[in-house]
Amino acid sequence: MLIGVPIALLSSLDEATEREHAQEIRASDYITKPYKKEELLKRIEVLIEKKKEANKKEG
Repeated sequence: MLIGVPIALLSSLDEATEREHAQEIRASDYITKPYKKEELLKRIEVLIEKKKEANKKEG
């Protein structure tokens, strides 16, 4: 199971219903095209850092 694993969804759809669905399935981030490689990497780094911080608090 992927409980606690950060999930970033990459999509070409930038509609409110798609973003709402991402929230419903508890995605950590929703990134739409077009995006720059640097932006994508930075957002993934942020998700990893958040996960590391959460792990420190838990144990």
